Order: sequence, then C-alpha cells, then structure tokens
Amino acid sequence: FSFAGFPGNKYPALYLVAALPNQGHSNKELEEVINKEIEDLKNNPVSEEELNSAKTRFKANTLQRMNSDRLFLGAMLQAEVMRGSWEKAFESLNVVEKITTADIQELVKKYLTEDNSVIATIEKKEEKKEEVKK
Repeated sequence: FSFAGFPGNKYPALYLVAALPNQGHSNKELEEVINKEIEDLKNNPVSEEELNSAKTRFKANTLQRMNSDRLFLGAMLQAEVMRGSWEKAFESLNVVEKITTADIQELVKKYLTEDNSVIATIEKKEEKKEEVKK
C-alpha cells in the first residue's frame, strides 16, 4: 500500500510505500519489484480507468469519514484549524477531480527518485544470515 501524508499532518508532503514480501521472497526482491513499478509509472501513465477509480474511492472515503454529526463537525473544525476556514473541508474533492494522468506521471518522475528516498527493512536474524551467505 502507499499513501501521501505519512505520518500525518505534521509532514503532509511525505509519501510512504509499505509492503511485505510473500513467504519465500526477500525484502530485496520486493524492493526490486517496487522500483520496477515506479519506473513503469515514469514511462507509462496510469490509465484513465485507474485514475477515475481512485478518484471515486477518494471521494467516497472522504464523505464516509463525515457520516455522523460528530465526524462532520470534526472535519469542519480540522479544516478551520489546519487550513484557515471550515469551508475548505470539501476543497480536496475539487482538487482531486482536476488531477490528470499526466500530473501523476510528472510527480512520479520528479519525486519518486533514488536520491529522494529512504528505504527501511525489518528482517529476522536468520533471514539476514542467509543473505550474507549468498
């Protein structure tokens, strides 16, 4: 999975890609697959169908997070405090609607680079020993 804004509002520009390798595969193999997918995005834009599906999910999730009076009020309050006006609570819906496949490709090329990344792995001791032997 991946998402922007990790670990939250304090660092909204960070983008996180997190993955777990299947049994029998290493973190290194998984990293290679992720890097291949990023390179593919740099060379081939996402399809309109994928983009529209993501936009629909984003809108549904945004509205679902406000499905009670308490959550709706919380969204209004957060917009007021974080963005200066409660009226900006729905601004992201309009912004997302304007995103194009070319925008995504441009951002991937600009920000998802080797020089602009930090890679962290968690491995069991026995997995690390096997990797050193190879």
